Amino acid sequence: MAIYVLSSLRGAPGVTTAAVGMTMNWPDERRFLAELTPHGGDLAAWYGINRQSLKDWSIEVVRGAKPESVLNYVYDLYDHKRTMATRGFENTILPTLAGITDIDRLETQEHVSTAVAEALSHFDGDVIADIGALAPAAKNQAALLARASMVVLVVTADLSNGRHLAERRKVYAHYAADVRLLVVGGGRYSPKEISELVELPVLGTLPRDEKVAGDAIVSASERTQRSSKLLEALAHAAATMKREGTPMRSEGTIGALLANPPVTAYTISVPPRRFSAAPADRPAPAASAGAAVPKSPSVPSIPRTPQARPSAEASPTSASADEAPQVSTSSTIPPSLAGLEVPSAESLTRLLDSADNTAESGSKDSFELEIEAFMRGQEDGQEGAQEDGR
Repeated sequence: MAIYVLSSLRGAPGVTTAAVGMTMNWPDERRFLAELTPHGGDLAAWYGINRQSLKDWSIEVVRGAKPESVLNYVYDLYDHKRTMATRGFENTILPTLAGITDIDRLETQEHVSTAVAEALSHFDGDVIADIGALAPAAKNQAALLARASMVVLVVTADLSNGRHLAERRKVYAHYAADVRLLVVGGGRYSPKEISELVELPVLGTLPRDEKVAGDAIVSASERTQRSSKLLEALAHAAATMKREGTPMRSEGTIGALLANPPVTAYTISVPPRRFSAAPADRPAPAASAGAAVPKSPSVPSIPRTPQARPSAEASPTSASADEAPQVSTSSTIPPSLAGLEVPSAESLTRLLDSADNTAESGSKDSFELEIEAFMRGQEDGQEGAQEDGR
């Protein structure tokens, strides 16, 4: 028998819905749906079943259980009182190996994923495997892809999915023997345009039907299911997959594919740093004979003299408004600033009155002359202070 893998690139385009519809309408009665999604299963929650069949069976597989032991963990979600080992596949609607729902996920253990894929490939029947979104490097999904008779990618008809698929096409083409598209309708581009973009054939087109999509299929009546265009398209796609699926490769070929994964942008390791930090105790380079060692320029230090704080007795409000502000010329002022002349209140008042008169009259000659005279006096004071400092 064979494994048929359903996957997607990202998001939730309807992989689980497609897997459920195909399993319900599969041409061969001996089949079951294996929920191997990396982020946990949904079907047990949809149908109100508290089971983690995949988790329990994977423990047995690692311990060396036979492939047929999976039937002890496969239940019909419409009649989940007995397993397929006790009731058989006759008149079953949705036989399912329910996926893991807790934190112990399958993709975290690569050897478990490989053992499960190998056991499923030896099962005497057809397995419809829902693996959810493909991981960038497909490290833990490669064993299933390499053993699949057909890999079906459920995509929406938009350009972003086409670009993502074009980037990961190398991964699919390396592992899988036959890769096809199942395009969900209603997008901006036709299935033919998406197929030409990624150079993959189209298995079919799925119309949108909210009455049976997702968990709505649980409560959908039998009449609704029979009249659903979506389930009809999935039944046609299932018949094509069963009829045109390729035989499984030999174990030697599968082993060679898994041992030599494709080199993609997702699998290239980060190169080491080209430059390392110099150690702190590295000795200084020795100067050659006769060469002068340059001296680092010395920066003159500026003496800092703490300024005296005003006493609490001298309050700003105690001085009269007519008195000019007095500036102390004690040693707390640096010598370079001791010679500066602080303008008195009368000088400032005279300058401001002159500026107002000049602005009113429109003439600026007298005001400019006074400013220049004041600036010259300041410069003379600075030069005198510098000479005293020398």
